[in-house]
Amino acid sequence: MGTQLVAAGRFHGRTVNAGLPVRPRPIGSGWHVWRTADGRSAIVAEGVVAVIRAVERDESPQETGGILFGRGFRDWAGEYVLVTHAERPHRGEVLGTVSTVAITAEGAAAMGRRAQQAQPVADVVGWYHTHPSYAAYFSDVDRAEQRRWPSPLAIGLVMSGRDDAEPRYSVFVGPESAATVRPPAGPAPAAELEVMDLDEFLDLPDRVGAPEPDPPPGLLPRVARRRRLAFALTLMTLVLVELAVIVVMALPSGTSEPVARERPSGGAGPFQGALTAPQGPGFTARQGWFSP
Repeated sequence: MGTQLVAAGRFHGRTVNAGLPVRPRPIGSGWHVWRTADGRSAIVAEGVVAVIRAVERDESPQETGGILFGRGFRDWAGEYVLVTHAERPHRGEVLGTVSTVAITAEGAAAMGRRAQQAQPVADVVGWYHTHPSYAAYFSDVDRAEQRRWPSPLAIGLVMSGRDDAEPRYSVFVGPESAATVRPPAGPAPAAELEVMDLDEFLDLPDRVGAPEPDPPPGLLPRVARRRRLAFALTLMTLVLVELAVIVVMALPSGTSEPVARERPSGGAGPFQGALTAPQGPGFTARQGWFSP
């Protein structure tokens, strides 16, 4: 972790550089996953997309925009940003025409204050704007704006208003405006990975009819030692049981004093008050004995 003074574009002040927290990425149909060629991911909540679509319809044919909020994380698959909130602009916070849009400094600050009330633990992770009459692409002006966001996980999202647009919206990541794609089927998230023990791994070919997998180096010697130990313990248990049976059969027969004795009617009990009897109807504590 380090602290440095930065002055990049519109950003001035003291920043603290720290590693991203580790968190498994969410799963399910409520998230849209976008991935860059170098492995960075943007995971956009479905509710965020719905808000931006509604904003585009309300302001069409003028372009509009707003601020995105969420958090950056990393997991076994790499770094990703979770976009959980899109703040709607109020009147005067965004200056838009049919082909241009500008978020004012006062508007950005006001949207940040409102988002802090709605999402107290969310950070600013990027911005969005609309193209009511154009496809969902980044123009040179859009790329210039994106370069003012220094984080490699900064998100730029553009939503098209055209019904024939494919895709309907696009996501760009980092100051270089790295393009993203929505993978049809990627690696299973960490929460979906199947965890199996050693026996399941070894029995897997028998269950699915697949060829025998190559075990990791050193696995077979460990398996052999474990199975030899289990066999030795089983054999030892059988021998001890048989010895116990022989000893019992060798004992002389005859009457012996019974082990169980009648509970005394009074006096000190066998636990000397060590137990605490439940108090209440039907129970009486008598030095460790529970008497009805």
